[in-house]
Order: sequence, then structure tokens, then C-alpha cells
Amino acid sequence: QWPQEASEQWTIEYKRMVDHLRDHPSIVVWTVFNEAWGQHDTLAMGKMAAAYDSTRHINIASGGNFWESGDIADAHTYPHPGFPLKDERMKNYVKVVGEFGGHGWPVPGHIWNKETKNWGYGGLPKTFEEWKERYSRSIDILGDLRLKGISAGVYTQTSDVEGEI
Repeated sequence: QWPQEASEQWTIEYKRMVDHLRDHPSIVVWTVFNEAWGQHDTLAMGKMAAAYDSTRHINIASGGNFWESGDIADAHTYPHPGFPLKDERMKNYVKVVGEFGGHGWPVPGHIWNKETKNWGYGGLPKTFEEWKERYSRSIDILGDLRLKGISAGVYTQTSDVEGEI
């Protein structure tokens, strides 16, 4: 449970972010929390977010910390896309694979630090062909999920932490 003062500050900053970015037509969803980082007062924050900008969908908890609030049910699965389709709580929500992928390929001359243990989800492939096969498999799985009701899939960045390729 967050202290009241921290929650109030979080709300101020959230509203400032929305005010700053609300005129960008490319923003179609506000994601309030990601993977439980800083997640607090989830239902109240979802209601606040929806009321503050009713023109966009709300993803209250990206990454599987699902609460029945907002418009989107979102799962993160690696390396291939997946979704808990049988979870009845999610039946009336837009279903999204909010993160999948992370298939790493160490491009010569582009490794951040050769001394660091470099890695990718599912381990690093031995050949470029193997990398392409893994990526293609993920896209095929996402296509199958679309036929089962998944509305979107987000292939995540190739790296966001040291050593991730």
C-alpha cells in the first residue's frame, strides 16, 4: 500500500503527462501501470485515468497484473506470444499481447560490451537463419492468436537493459 502523499504525487504527475501528450493523435491507449511497477490503488487509478481522458482506451495493468478496470486485458509472454484465453475475467476486454519477442541476434560491431554476458529471450541462436525462424514462428503464433480474439501484439525492443541483445 502506497502512502497517501505518494499516491497524490503520482496522480499529479500522471495528469501532467496526459496534459502534455494528449494532442498527439498517435497515442491511442494510456497504460497506467506496467508489470506492477509502482502499481497502487489500481481500481481508483483506472477510474481516474478513464475520467481524465475519455478519448483513449485505458490499459490499467500491462503485463498480467489484471484488474477488472479499463478497456484492455494485457499479457506479456516471452519469447513467443501467448495469452490466457480461458480466463473468464477477461472476456469483455480488448485482449492484447503487450510484450513478446526479444529474440536476440548479436550483430558484429554492435555489441554494447563484449565483456558482459549478452543474452536474448530463449537463448541466443547459433545462426542468423535460426534467428529468422524464431522471429517468424512468433509472428505465426500471433496470427493464430488473432483468430482466437487477440486484437494486438507488441514485439518489444531488441534491448533495454545492459547485455540484452
